[in-house]
Amino acid sequence: MKVLIVDDSVAMSKAASLLVTKAGHEVITAENGYRALQVIEREVPDLVFLDVEMPVLDGFKTCMLIRERFSKEELPIMFLTSHGTVFDQARGRMAGGVGFVVKPFNGNRINEVLAEWGGNSE
Repeated sequence: MKVLIVDDSVAMSKAASLLVTKAGHEVITAENGYRALQVIEREVPDLVFLDVEMPVLDGFKTCMLIRERFSKEELPIMFLTSHGTVFDQARGRMAGGVGFVVKPFNGNRINEVLAEWGGNSE
C-alpha cells in the first residue's frame, strides 16, 4: 500500500513515515496541502494521513479539494491533529475525512488505521 503523509513538522512526518514503513508500506511525504495536491496528481496513494494545521493550505481545505476528485472509498483521508475535539472531528467529517489520529500518536494507532484502510502490506 502507498501512504501519503502530509505534515509541516519534519519530526512528525519522520515519525509517521517510520511507523508506516515498519508496517511494510510505501511512504510518500508532502510538507503542506498544496504540495500534497501536486503529489496526488503524479501518483495516487492508497491512504492519506493529513495534518490539520499547516501553512499554505490547511488540512480541512486540502481534504475538500481532494474530495472534488476522489471519493472516501477511492482515497481515504485520516486527519493527524493535536486537536481531537468533537468540533474538530465533525469539521473533519464534513470536509471528507474518514477519521482522526490524535498527536502524539503511537504505533498501535497507526497500525490500526493501516489495517482498517489498507489491509496487509503488498
